[in-house]
Amino acid sequence: MRKIAFTGHRLEKLPYKDESDPNCATLKRKLFCAAQKHLQPDQTIYLSGMANGVDLWAAEQVILLKNAFPMHDIQLWAVVPYRKQAASWNKALRDRYQDILGEADKVILISEEYTLACMHVRNRRLVDEADHLIAVYDGKQQGGTRETIVYARRKGLDITIIEP
Repeated sequence: MRKIAFTGHRLEKLPYKDESDPNCATLKRKLFCAAQKHLQPDQTIYLSGMANGVDLWAAEQVILLKNAFPMHDIQLWAVVPYRKQAASWNKALRDRYQDILGEADKVILISEEYTLACMHVRNRRLVDEADHLIAVYDGKQQGGTRETIVYARRKGLDITIIEP
């Protein structure tokens, strides 16, 4: 069994105006290929923190991977920082989020309510569960993605970095 976690920037921190940008489609293909590269013959578990942007796109790529390789035991675990994470998102994005949660094999809820630490705890949980981290990171920005990569390095995880 192998566990692969994803981390990456939210949409507003990426160099795209929106998902219709061709570079965004390229990034999604890179996420799919990186996930496929780590596919194991027995069981592969992919973990997503479910934030808007890279986390959701990665989860969607795992769902595509499951459909493309039904003979493999592929699981998607959604690591949700707090129950109402998507409550303030627009309806289309909330629906998309709910669809992904519906496809998840396991949902790990970090906190019932938002707390100052729930995102940080979610990021550490992703790393603590994983054998490998796939990160979409530009190498410059401060924030949760960078902190997750630093923590993963301290824990000795192998890391694949994809530049946006």
